[in-house]
Order: sequence, then structure tokens, then C-alpha cells
Amino acid sequence: MAATIQDLLWLLFMEGPGIGHRTAMKCYKQWEDPLKIWQAGVAAWKEAGLSEGIIRYLEKGPALEDARKRAAAWEQQGITLLSISSELYPAHLRSIFDPPPVLFALGDTALLSAPMMAVVGARRCSSYGEQAASYIGAGLARRGYAVISGMAAGIDAAAHQGALKAGGRTVAVMGCGIDVCYPPENLKLWREIRETGLILAEHEPGVRPQAGFFPQRNRIISGLSRGVIVVEAGEKSGSLITADLALEQGRSVYAVPGSFFSLKCRGTHALVRDSAAALLVDLGDIEPAENGLPCSGEVSDKAEPESEEERAVLRKIAPEGTAIEELLSVQSDIASLQRTLSMLELYGFIRQGADHKWVPA
Repeated sequence: MAATIQDLLWLLFMEGPGIGHRTAMKCYKQWEDPLKIWQAGVAAWKEAGLSEGIIRYLEKGPALEDARKRAAAWEQQGITLLSISSELYPAHLRSIFDPPPVLFALGDTALLSAPMMAVVGARRCSSYGEQAASYIGAGLARRGYAVISGMAAGIDAAAHQGALKAGGRTVAVMGCGIDVCYPPENLKLWREIRETGLILAEHEPGVRPQAGFFPQRNRIISGLSRGVIVVEAGEKSGSLITADLALEQGRSVYAVPGSFFSLKCRGTHALVRDSAAALLVDLGDIEPAENGLPCSGEVSDKAEPESEEERAVLRKIAPEGTAIEELLSVQSDIASLQRTLSMLELYGFIRQGADHKWVPA
């Protein structure tokens, strides 16, 4: 889809000196149409509180020819430029406090109108956290949601991969230019999402990652989602920023329980303790969203488990219940068996009965 004149005007406006999201939103609320911003004149710009540097920039007029050339080059690379004035721009993202005036999209832009659920968590996650994120990503995908995250190492990557393995769709929001894969070790995942899902960024192609970009992109992840699931997060985790933003934006927040002893779960558990998040022990805990989004149980998430160990344990569980001692004949290491049972329970295959035996869910 070719960029419109409004898209180009927003692109050029955001390149002005000292123009950030706050200034952009002030101008958007006052004029809405970017052409009116450029044509308002010095008196109106001063009245709006724009700085002298911004006014001098606007007085020069928009360099539309340069913007058209860049947009055409991006289009050749499959990159779509869309602005807050674009028909493609999601209405629920536009409604947050500080939506990005410009977005770059690479992949299937039809996903911008799809129901999304965000899965976020620690980069240096535990094996349990990685498994949980993968299962949750797959389960959400099977329920008809596009799984959105930040493609960071750890929980983000596992959630994306879980959705893809389940044959679902996933959306990655980058903290850099859309054509820059970060972290580099996720290049295979980046390519797969580009081919079957959608990659988004608010920074122009070619922009390298910077520390400040990642907290900023979190508002896009939460803003595009119907809810945010935090899998593992320490007390100072960036994932808690996403959870806070989601709450400010009126989104639901869910927290996956972890080990009492794990520092990686302190922030996650605090969300529940402080009543900021609902405890997620089953995907059925996710409340059906409005506006025709999938409801719990509309799409089955009880496909066969992915690993042979999990399939073997599941086959051993009898309708009347099976004690953990009996399951040791399938998986002899008690710690590994408990992890397998936890994942099967989290994903909704089994539950623990009153007599502590495991039964089919």
C-alpha cells in the first residue's frame, strides 16, 4: 500500500527538531489533519506552545519529494509506512495517551485489525518460563488471537515461537528500525515473522537499537493488545512497565504463577499481590473480550502436547486419576516430572484432584 500525503506529512513532522510524542499529540488533538498543522502559521504555532526551533522547521515547509522517494524505496522492500491518519491505523492504538504518529509495518498488515494478546517477560528466563510462554503463545493462537510481543530473547521469543508452531500468527514490535533484527540471534525468528506475521516499529528503517527505545515500544505492545500476560518478571523488570501501561490504557493484565524461590517471579507475583493482575492458571481464565473477539473455549487449545515426554505422561494418566509415584515409571527424574505436570496443568490438559492424583482436565 502506497503512503498517502498524510502519511508523508506526519513522517516529515516527526523529523522536526525536538518533536516528540507529547508535541505530536498536542498538535494532533488541535488540528488532527497534518496538512493543517503545516499550514497553521506562526501565530497559531506560537499559541500552541511550539518552540522556536520547531516553528523555524515548519516555516520551511514539508520536503515532500524527499519523503516520497524514501517511502517508495521502503515500499520496494515490502515496508509499509502508515500514520495515525491512515485507515490502516488501529483505532484502539490511536486511543491511547501517546500513540506513535508514524508506524512502519513489514508483513501482513491485515493483522493490524486482528484481536491480539500480549505475552511478555524476562529476557533471562528460566526453562519453566520459556516453556510456559511457548504453551501460552500456542494456546492463544489456537483460540484465534495474534500473539504480540517484543521479540526479545527469553519469554518474548518463546511466545512468538509457540504461536508459530501452533500455526498461528504473531506480531513483533521492535525497539529499532523495522529492518534491523535485534537481538541478532533471533534472525531466523525475525524472518519467519516477516513471512507469516507482522513486524512493527515506530523508528525509520535502518535505525539501530537504543536503550531508551525499548521502554517506549512497550506502550505499542500493550496498546495493540486486548490484554497483557506477564510470564516471568523480576522486581525491576521492563515487563512491569508494559503491565503498568496496559493498566493505564484500560487493558486486562494477567500474571503466570512461578516458583516461590525464584527472583525472576518476584515482580510477577507482586502484580497479583497488589491486585494489578489476575492470576492466570489456565487459558480459560482470560475473560472473553468484546467486539466479537474469540471467547474462551471457542477454539480448542487441547491439541497434542509438543514433546514426547509430555505425551507419554499424558497417556499414563487414567480417567480415575494417577498418583505421581506411578508416573515416575514414565519420567524417572522427579524434578523433570513435576515440570512436565506443571506445564500440562497450565496448558489445560490435566488437573490435580482432591486426593492429589492427576486426572484429565
